[in-house]
Amino acid sequence: KPLPFIFGDTPPQLLNTPLEELDPFYQSQQVCLFTRTDISNIISSPPVICLVFRCLNRYTFMSIYTFEIIIKVLSRGFCMRRFTFLRDPWNWLDVVVVMCLCVGGGGVRNSPCVCFLTPPPLSGMKMTARALVQSVKRFIHVTVLMVFGLSVLALIGLVLFMATLNQKCVLIPQPSPSNLTNITFHVTLTLFVCLIENYYFLPDKQDPLLCGNSSTAGVCPKGYHCRRIGKNPNYGFTNFDSFGWSLLAQFRLMTKDYWENLLQLVREGKSFVIVFMLIIFPSCFCLVSLILAAVALTSLEQDKAAVTEARQKEEEFIQIQGVIKSREEEEVRGFHLPLFFIYHAHLIFLEEDQRSCSLCWYRFANLFLKWNCCGCWRWLKQRLYTFVTHPFFDLGIIICIILNTIFMAMVHYPMTYELYYKVDIAVLVFTLIFTVEMLLKIMALDPYGYFKVGWNIYECIIICGSLINLLLANLEGLSVMELFELVMLRLARWWPTFNMLLKITYSSLKALGNLTFILFIMVFVFSLVGMQLFQDDNIVENHNITVNSPRWHMQDFFHTFLLIFRILCGEWIETLWDCMEVSGPISCLIFYLMVLVIGNLLQKPHRGPLEEQGGEL
Repeated sequence: KPLPFIFGDTPPQLLNTPLEELDPFYQSQQVCLFTRTDISNIISSPPVICLVFRCLNRYTFMSIYTFEIIIKVLSRGFCMRRFTFLRDPWNWLDVVVVMCLCVGGGGVRNSPCVCFLTPPPLSGMKMTARALVQSVKRFIHVTVLMVFGLSVLALIGLVLFMATLNQKCVLIPQPSPSNLTNITFHVTLTLFVCLIENYYFLPDKQDPLLCGNSSTAGVCPKGYHCRRIGKNPNYGFTNFDSFGWSLLAQFRLMTKDYWENLLQLVREGKSFVIVFMLIIFPSCFCLVSLILAAVALTSLEQDKAAVTEARQKEEEFIQIQGVIKSREEEEVRGFHLPLFFIYHAHLIFLEEDQRSCSLCWYRFANLFLKWNCCGCWRWLKQRLYTFVTHPFFDLGIIICIILNTIFMAMVHYPMTYELYYKVDIAVLVFTLIFTVEMLLKIMALDPYGYFKVGWNIYECIIICGSLINLLLANLEGLSVMELFELVMLRLARWWPTFNMLLKITYSSLKALGNLTFILFIMVFVFSLVGMQLFQDDNIVENHNITVNSPRWHMQDFFHTFLLIFRILCGEWIETLWDCMEVSGPISCLIFYLMVLVIGNLLQKPHRGPLEEQGGEL
């Protein structure tokens, strides 16, 4: 239960000092609060940098986590009363981690990965995790509906395309005098068509050419006949021969991963493209739109709840103001400290806290950063201020930025010496122009006024970096144009739409900090789990996979991390085929589906804050 907002934040002067509890709800929990503060400072989760080293000594950290749980249970109680150990859901994860570490023992390979499931219990992290749990609850009905829709589409694919993707073009031998009887020729033909060398392969294709017996299906070249024999494409994993494989194909179409290859395979085996266009594709798009509809409804509910809470706080604040005004005179006469004085003392503390610098710094700024030495200088500064704030001065700078961008866009490889010389001279000229602009503004506004504006600080950094590059231009590997390309971002100062876009991007990055950190932790955990599960199954040395030296494998952490990132980007089906060929379908399907579901659940909220920030701006 949060504190009433009328008390505001704790003043910095009163931090780490004993205070009387003002909220009656927490008055009986003083010992608990004091104990939690001391324990959290001693044995709380280590910083983010230490997360990498947690698994180096499993038994040591298991002992630390167990000791932490014991201390918390002894100091706060177990679960019967308020503020006890199990009443905080964040502690449930600690219990699960300790149980997994204790039960796993020394023989379980994957138990060290569990310790990465305990991120630092920061306030923003807790809010993000709570929002994710609420979103999972809201998506349960959507998930059930999506599974039902995919099952219906899988049954349609099973009926229409069963046993159509294993029809291949096979070379049939001609009867010869050596084949004396029909039985001998039949046995020879059966053995002949089973050889992969007798299948027809297109150039640079791993699977044989598919065909069909209808007039609109694929046609075999001369000398080959269409036979239903051998494995399905993609190591036998792409087919509609059973409900499970058909469901996997429909899930692949819904996620739009390499869907054109599946469409081409089906078209060559059996011409039912109209079924894809009228039934399967629209249905998959509708299933995906269910997620967006759920996100929209969730955002609408949150907006309504926020509006209701704001109105309630406004009404409470009006009531508190009325009570304070009515009791002010009585409390002053009784020599009591009224809430009115507490509120205004808090405002005074805020005003004093706004002066973050000491008095010496203000004297230094007045002496060295504000240039008002004599009357002639003040006259010159006034004329320069009129000049640099004129609209035509800004127009000239905008034209120079655009011309500088055009000249830098002319750079290419290979480039003639004459063009390179002209571009180099243009960059030097524009560097001189922007340097003069910076100096004029500093003279007109003083350093104190110039560096108060964020865009001026950005311009100063870019120009100083460009001047340093000019001094070091003779060194190998350095170029004047490397840092000077960022000058084009200055257009946002005069371009409102571009400025709004940068503000939206910056605000969304701040809003998504905790969620991005949780996503990174999940990618890290899945990388460790994938490496532990599939490290012994060497894809590189597997003879069934014809790709030479594949980059997508799980032999080390770096390649596993890249593969997990590729899965989250939506390209997962090709690596899934390789994994199932080497490690088996069951473990690979479970692992990939968990990565897809959890990863997409964490990725979907990234769009919400961006849209909210755009609406606010």
